[in-house]
Amino acid sequence: MDDFSRNILVLSKKMLAELRGLSTRLLGIQEQIGSIRDLQEAESQQQHEQGRRPQILNAQLQIPEAAQHEKRASDKRHFTVQVVLAVVAFLAFLAAAIYAGINYRMLCEMRETLKTSRQANQATRDSLLYVQRAFIFVTTFDVTRLTSPNTNRLDGSMRFAFAWENGGSTPSRDMTEHISARWFDKPLPKDFAFPDYPDGPPFKMFVGPKATSRSTPIIIAAHDIISIHNHMGHLYLWGWARYNDVFPGTKQHITRFCTEITDVIGDPEGPSVNIQTSNCKENNCYDDECSNQKTYRGGGSGSAESRIPETLRLFLQMCVRSSAGSSIRSTARMGFALTPALRLPE
Repeated sequence: MDDFSRNILVLSKKMLAELRGLSTRLLGIQEQIGSIRDLQEAESQQQHEQGRRPQILNAQLQIPEAAQHEKRASDKRHFTVQVVLAVVAFLAFLAAAIYAGINYRMLCEMRETLKTSRQANQATRDSLLYVQRAFIFVTTFDVTRLTSPNTNRLDGSMRFAFAWENGGSTPSRDMTEHISARWFDKPLPKDFAFPDYPDGPPFKMFVGPKATSRSTPIIIAAHDIISIHNHMGHLYLWGWARYNDVFPGTKQHITRFCTEITDVIGDPEGPSVNIQTSNCKENNCYDDECSNQKTYRGGGSGSAESRIPETLRLFLQMCVRSSAGSSIRSTARMGFALTPALRLPE
């Protein structure tokens, strides 16, 4: 209870004490008036019995006037007490209303403080999850130059393996990934959906905290490498990784990448080459950034039309590797250049 409420309570007690005193005085005055009236009635009766004319006419007139004057004074005091009590009650009500308003304001401030504290705790938790959770991304790729099984010499084909790195402080869980590669005679169309090519089941893997793991390797045929060397087309490599983190209640994460082999400097069948790459304009994203991008997931099944390009690709690759003549290689290049016309279903 604050000082204002205490003062109001003390004042109320004083007023109640004065009211009790006034009530006691009023009772005394009423008793005196009753005694005077009894005395007057006794004297009047005595005079009547004696047959004498009453001599107390002036006394009878003075006593009621005094009583009336005392009654008016008493009524005035009673009215004053009622006014004072009404004022005290109003002030007490006003003090209670102010006190209730102060308490309500304090309650609102406490609720706002609690809300701010919860938001701060949630922000701290989100920051902790963002820093500690697994975060998978591609850093680089390894290239292995392959040799022909017949001549044991470099035949121009290459094997690419990308490095998936975990930048978080916790390991990945239930991670799967898929790497695709395809040659195009023109740049990627704007509506390209980046399907899994060749179609097949994803590869399961694991990346520890602050560690790196290699993806499934993908082989690029010699005629594709030679075509890029001669600036006759576009070779794209893309892939994705889906994974969970160790924290409960979090959604699945995804990372996508796409890169183009823009140039192969040096003889593809010579002792050394330099591979130039460039990131694609799309399909380099993670989590919510990838939500608006299309993805074709054949899951190992597809129509006959979607399997024709891969079959023709393998056939042409066999033709290139089995022949040393430039005419056969040119024929293979021209034949493979037609495969993009057999588009994958989107």
